[in-house]
Amino acid sequence: MKDLKNILECLIFVSDEPLSMNRIKKILPDVDVKEIRQALISLIEDYDAREGGFHLREVAGGYQFRSAPNTGNMSCA
Repeated sequence: MKDLKNILECLIFVSDEPLSMNRIKKILPDVDVKEIRQALISLIEDYDAREGGFHLREVAGGYQFRSAPNTGNMSCA
């Protein structure tokens, strides 16, 4: 599952819009939807646990990296 998590992370990172399950399935036709969902849940948990500047969320029917709420009043400069 680690390789799948890495692949999903890259796909989401380069996508200019939320990446839907349908799109993921078209890109990875040989991977079971259940396995994809499990990997996405694990990625969300990983990003939440690290408490960094961004996290992974399901939005607008897909998955996208978002700024963490705790960084709203901070400058990255």
